[in-house]
Amino acid sequence: MARLMIRILTALGLSFFMIATQADQTCDDAVAATAPDNRFEDNGDGTVTDLDTGLIWKQCAEGLSGAGCATGRAQRFKWQAALQHAIDDSYSGQWRLPNKDELASLVERRCQSPAINERYFPNTSSGWFWSSSPSADDSRDAWFVFFYNGHLGSRSKTSGSYVRLVCEQNCNAPGSRFEDNGDGTVTDRDTGLVWKQCVEGLSGRDCATGRVQRFSWEAAMQHAVDSDSGQWRLPNKNELASLVEPRFLDFSHIAIDERYFPNTPSGWFWSSSTDADESRFASHVDFSYGGVSGNPKGYELPVRLVRARQ
Repeated sequence: MARLMIRILTALGLSFFMIATQADQTCDDAVAATAPDNRFEDNGDGTVTDLDTGLIWKQCAEGLSGAGCATGRAQRFKWQAALQHAIDDSYSGQWRLPNKDELASLVERRCQSPAINERYFPNTSSGWFWSSSPSADDSRDAWFVFFYNGHLGSRSKTSGSYVRLVCEQNCNAPGSRFEDNGDGTVTDRDTGLVWKQCVEGLSGRDCATGRVQRFSWEAAMQHAVDSDSGQWRLPNKNELASLVEPRFLDFSHIAIDERYFPNTPSGWFWSSSTDADESRFASHVDFSYGGVSGNPKGYELPVRLVRARQ
């Protein structure tokens, strides 16, 4: 019944939306501004900094560009596609889908159609915009902000909604933290470490050839020594944990950047670090959620090898 009521309210919202798209923005000057001009800074490169939160926003919704965001047509995405679009856009920076609270922080409560500061976010649709936040009540839904009136709610992930991306810093910085060396290895520019692109047992384009090998901890340590004249080694727990990227969990259910480390199995990977309290245990990193814990050394787990930059 509750889900039916949501559908009915959503349908009513659609009617309001269709009316709103035909009207100009209206604002009530008697109401205090929640997103005043002095809160924002136009960076002159298609981005806007929120001086209160420190977040940097794309001035235009996805699909729009140019002066006044007047070029193009605003794109609508299903929720999973919106998450993937944000990841794909991060090839040239650090853009992502905002969470529901970040997105709602843009709402200008004294205005409607749209409920946003149009000086800094021009040509914004009075429609639904996706957040990255899934609904805790129904896994089929995710949170949105309805910019006709600033309403925050949830709807089916298969519905089409608009997208505005956000980042914290270096938004338009070229490249990525990682560099594909074109020889089956990846360099981490932050740490200087060189990683095998594929887990042991896999090879080829997209690491699609072979079968994942699993080793006891002692066998994993020996396998690393035997690999390529000893250049490769098992990473320690901190090195391995540095590959964890939680923002990919919403889309791919594995906490690693699969653009650089494709076909990575979800689950535990051995590190070289022996447990400080129990020598029969060694540390692993769980790439299904990003945690670090310990296991008996007899367990058989996948391995990703690392070496220093040469």
